Amino acid sequence: MTTHNSALLARIITVFLALSMIFSTQIFCMAQETVGDNAVIYVSPDGNDENGDGSASSPFATIKKAFSVIKGDVGATVVLMGDVESENPEAWNKAYDFIDGHSELITITGKDPDTGKLYENAKLRYDTPGFEGPVKVEHLTLVPKRDYAFIDTHGYPFTVGDGVSHENHIFCIHDGINPVSKITNVEKTASVIESGDINVIYIGGAYAEKTTNGVKDDCKLTVNGGNIGTVTVGFDSYSASHTTATIAGDVIITLNGGSVRNLISSKLNDGAIGGAFVLILNNSTPSPSLDLPRAEKGTYILNVGVGGSISVTDEPGVFSFKCIKKNACFVNGEKVEGSTFKVEPGTHFVTFKRERTEDGALAYINGFPDNTFRPDEKLTRAQAAQIAVKAADKDGFESFDFVSKFSDVKKSDWYYPAIAYLEENEILPKEWQNEFLPNNEITRGEYLYILDGMLVKYNDSIKLVSFSDVTEESTPYYSAIMSAFAAGCVVGYEDGTFRPENALTRAEAVTFVNRYLERRPNENMSSDFSDMKGHWADGEVLAASTDKSENKWTVGKDENTASFVMPESADSAKDYITALYDQAGNLSGKAIREGSAEIAERMKADILNSPNTLELYGDRVTGTAYHISESGDDVNGNGSEEKPFRSIAGLKAKISLKKGDAVLFERGGIYRCTFSVSAGVVYGAYGKGNKPIIMQSKKNYASPELWKETEWENVWVCTELLKNVGIIGFDHDLQDYSENSYNELYGVIMNKNLFGFKDASQLCGDLQFYSELYGGTDKYGELYVYSKNGNPGERFKSIEIGEKIDIVTGSARDVVIDNISFKFTGAHGMGGAGGAVNRTVTNCIYSWLGGSVLSLNFEGGRPVNYGNAVEIYGGCNGYYVENNWMYQIYDTAVTHQRNSSLGDCMQENIRYSGNLMEYVYWGIEFYNRKPSASQLGGKEDTYTRITRNVTSEYNLLRLGGYGWGSITRHRTCKLYCGYLLSENYDCYTRYNIFDRAYGDLMYIEKESNELDDKNIYIQHIGQPLGKLKKDEIVTCDYDAALCIAKDLGDKNAVVVLIDPEKDPIVRNIPEGLIAPDALG
Repeated sequence: MTTHNSALLARIITVFLALSMIFSTQIFCMAQETVGDNAVIYVSPDGNDENGDGSASSPFATIKKAFSVIKGDVGATVVLMGDVESENPEAWNKAYDFIDGHSELITITGKDPDTGKLYENAKLRYDTPGFEGPVKVEHLTLVPKRDYAFIDTHGYPFTVGDGVSHENHIFCIHDGINPVSKITNVEKTASVIESGDINVIYIGGAYAEKTTNGVKDDCKLTVNGGNIGTVTVGFDSYSASHTTATIAGDVIITLNGGSVRNLISSKLNDGAIGGAFVLILNNSTPSPSLDLPRAEKGTYILNVGVGGSISVTDEPGVFSFKCIKKNACFVNGEKVEGSTFKVEPGTHFVTFKRERTEDGALAYINGFPDNTFRPDEKLTRAQAAQIAVKAADKDGFESFDFVSKFSDVKKSDWYYPAIAYLEENEILPKEWQNEFLPNNEITRGEYLYILDGMLVKYNDSIKLVSFSDVTEESTPYYSAIMSAFAAGCVVGYEDGTFRPENALTRAEAVTFVNRYLERRPNENMSSDFSDMKGHWADGEVLAASTDKSENKWTVGKDENTASFVMPESADSAKDYITALYDQAGNLSGKAIREGSAEIAERMKADILNSPNTLELYGDRVTGTAYHISESGDDVNGNGSEEKPFRSIAGLKAKISLKKGDAVLFERGGIYRCTFSVSAGVVYGAYGKGNKPIIMQSKKNYASPELWKETEWENVWVCTELLKNVGIIGFDHDLQDYSENSYNELYGVIMNKNLFGFKDASQLCGDLQFYSELYGGTDKYGELYVYSKNGNPGERFKSIEIGEKIDIVTGSARDVVIDNISFKFTGAHGMGGAGGAVNRTVTNCIYSWLGGSVLSLNFEGGRPVNYGNAVEIYGGCNGYYVENNWMYQIYDTAVTHQRNSSLGDCMQENIRYSGNLMEYVYWGIEFYNRKPSASQLGGKEDTYTRITRNVTSEYNLLRLGGYGWGSITRHRTCKLYCGYLLSENYDCYTRYNIFDRAYGDLMYIEKESNELDDKNIYIQHIGQPLGKLKKDEIVTCDYDAALCIAKDLGDKNAVVVLIDPEKDPIVRNIPEGLIAPDALG
């Protein structure tokens, strides 16, 4: 070979080798371009995009690199091994530039799916990512570029899995469209929330630019955990150019756990969705506050108890259900068969419970062949199984063809049928696996778990305590123990323990069962067992080992028959409530509730019969006492008792009030007026009879000439223009303070742009009314009333109308308001008192007031109504509200409040004591909110906002959410509420009774430093206990006492639960009230 040829050959070989390297490199690179099915890709702060391969040992450095190798039609799991791309605030959304969509799920997680290792510093940084396929995030911290940034799902399924946090940032979701991303329409949405604190979710999506934008099919949201501030059905909006849009299908929201504070609608075409609206509240999950859209195919709200769950089907109004522990399903109290049920639009209650189908008449335990019972011998698991099945009267269970899976249980064993039966019905403890260990001693906790699944308890009013050794964390049998104790089936030990891990004796075992079955041994009878004579459980063994036909026992609950005894010396709310609290330890739940009702009557009587004002405040009246009487004379009167004025306007026309003066209204009179208070003046009552009544209602409007028929059938218009009417009372007996005064006839408010209502032509239910506002809440306009029986002025003897005008105003200091009954204003009984010093309100009655529109554009464009009995808005120093009766108030009984704004606000030296508050939305409400970021305009918040030295004591708050103000707004209440708090300290809530709320019994945010002690809490099972200084809403259940002690801090609480099946929730719904979605 010549040198030339050799050189040529070498050159060819070199080129070949180079091409081979290039080719092989391309092959290698192509191998990295995508990954296979179910890939797990790792990203680490220490990773390398160029040299890494995405494995745990050789991770990538960026999320975009991970996305670039994902095969979109199979999905992948991206594991963040720490704070990746810490300098890139758009790491997540920028990653979408490197993937061309994905039809399968991408999971981004801080937990290794192979090893289970949690990367505690895993963070996902983003700035409004827009999805291109289904996504799940879990076990990581979401960090937006700004204080907040939305996540745009673009209609793809999105799951917020376990372990998601967001530090101090605001977490928001647009679940649907986003025209900014050119996503103007999506087929459907489906999100699942399992953890995290989410500020708002828009079901529908972001800002619409055309009314044709929106969702073509159904929207679904499932909440299994976490906390959501507001779920908005509809679309976001921040500009006048943003339009309404459409949701053409159903909206289905299922709450299996967690909490949702508010559920509202926004920016929907015609305020409606095209399909049905469905809200399912499984597991007794509390309902959010509701302000729902109209639904063309009806609204379904299903309150579902524990022991099962329900879900939607493809057929409107038809729901499937699944029971656990072989419970039966009951819908609105009626048992349903099969696996589905159908209901009409409306609110429905679904419960799951085991039925007691037999009489429980047979003996369920035998002794031993030697005629002994051996009462102190420990009970075995096998014996326990046999007792539970026999006690349930499952006669013939031996013939059931059930199979046990326990390896140490044979068909030839005498206890085999019982164990197989319990297995089949999912009643044995889940901790018992593989081996049954039939001869092992059973513990008290294990035994109760079996009995609780097998036998039926009868609950009515239940008094709860907490055991020091029984918590959700300490025992898996917590719920069974607490529910059994609540039903009176078991007791604890004197040292406050239950000892769930202790072995159980045979005597204890039959005692427990007898309490479930309500078997009571007859007196002076003994069992025939040779070893039972003189034993403490002789009677219990007798009842367990004999048939009912032998007449040795009877059926009936061994109730604690002690009743509340009002001390003869008691003469104040303080005496009444402390007496009930002190006696509660020896009273049943029923007796405590009866005591609460008795106290309410005593408080009413005390307030109604309080002495005249000069007897109480004579030492403060150092000037002149001026008198006002219905028979007085404004022209010739001088204000003396002999020559009184007729009105406060007449008094003020002649007299300049001074510090030390008094203005006294004669009892029995009705005064139609409003007034502003003067510094140092006492306002009160004199004479005999009922308290003087002061009403803003200008006249009795029951005159035919005051009403004119309109073009719409049954709709009448008042001939006088009125200012923002909030309340109308028809034929109220103004001087009646009996039980009847709770249930007077009232008008049903209809607000423009709420629940699909637009104008008077849509009035359709008896006594609905609409007050025309002409775009402003302080404008006068027409009042329309729907009257099915003709002219309202002829139909009724009296019509009282309350407008948006406070009765008492002014922030003057050192003012006393005493012994007056305030009624019929659409605004506040006392308002406009911000900055007041030493304001005192005592012995007054506030009723049937509020309801006017406060704002036409509240929280996203909806109108909101208001109206409190006694309010200070702003700061105060010395605010004393004592011994008053407030009922049927649209909004709040008593409050000190200040919303976000610039300036200081000090709320201090406040005392609410001895007040009876009933049928209100809020009983006591307080807040002192910091300025918002937009108000500060980028400046530092240097303002002082403090609430201090506040005491709420000896008050009785009852039946919150049962009044007209809650019913007509279609929302649940917050009976005692402190939220949006700034700095607060030296605040005390003690010796109060919180007696039932259709909504949150308590709503105290975690920023609250108030000390709660020795209060009595009464609530229906399944209703919210509320916020107990935590983010989530707590449902009222058998752990209520523990939650109140642990979270709220009231370790000396008395807690009474009410079984809604035995004592149902009853609210008096007016004839004219229609469902929120009823208008077409």
